[in-house]
Amino acid sequence: MRKILHIVYGMSIAFCMFSLSVNTAESADWSLVMENAEATFYVDNETSAKNTAGAKLARELKVLKNHKEITRVLTHSEYNCNDRKKRIFLTLTTYKTGETSLISSKDPNWEIVSSDPGVKAFFQSACK
Repeated sequence: MRKILHIVYGMSIAFCMFSLSVNTAESADWSLVMENAEATFYVDNETSAKNTAGAKLARELKVLKNHKEITRVLTHSEYNCNDRKKRIFLTLTTYKTGETSLISSKDPNWEIVSSDPGVKAFFQSACK
């Protein structure tokens, strides 16, 4: 019984985070970060302005152009501008079928910023 309650509780939290992300994504003040043949990249001005303990939070939206399955990816990330690292707390993926996928982590690992043009553009935007 206790295990079932933990599963229901976890699913409730995930659903709440999903609902919050969808509702706030639609009303956010998005700025274009970069556009290339793969996607258009946006950052939420309100979240990218927040600074926490030497790192910056950012809500990022990547709208894919010709992907076979995925239309957009929304992430809540934190950037350590001094160490050039990034960690992702929440990823919400929207598929062409209308389905969504939510992945969240309470304490994700820091990763060195990759050479992917979209990631580099988000990093430069967050660390300005």
